[in-house]
Amino acid sequence: MNVPYVEQGILASVVLLGAVVAFGKRLPLFASATMVALFAVFHGAAHGIEMPADTTAAAYGIGMMLASAALHAGGVAVGRFAPYALRYAGAAVAFAGIGLAAV
Repeated sequence: MNVPYVEQGILASVVLLGAVVAFGKRLPLFASATMVALFAVFHGAAHGIEMPADTTAAAYGIGMMLASAALHAGGVAVGRFAPYALRYAGAAVAFAGIGLAAV
């Protein structure tokens, strides 16, 4: 599957989702789900392109799901026990995305 503008889509997701977290903005469920689904297409395409040739899609997918679950669990834990740290992390991610866009 050829997804155009993969790098730009990932960059947009880093900046926009980082800003949403930084500002503590709660979007309507439909808007959040749509935005995450759209950005997931770009991230998924990038990871699919980078899949090593000497592995199976099942093994690669399981590893990706386990790593994603661990990252999400970490984010939930930080949000629950140190919500301001989560907002600072969101700001750092958004600024990193802006810095990458400038390069």
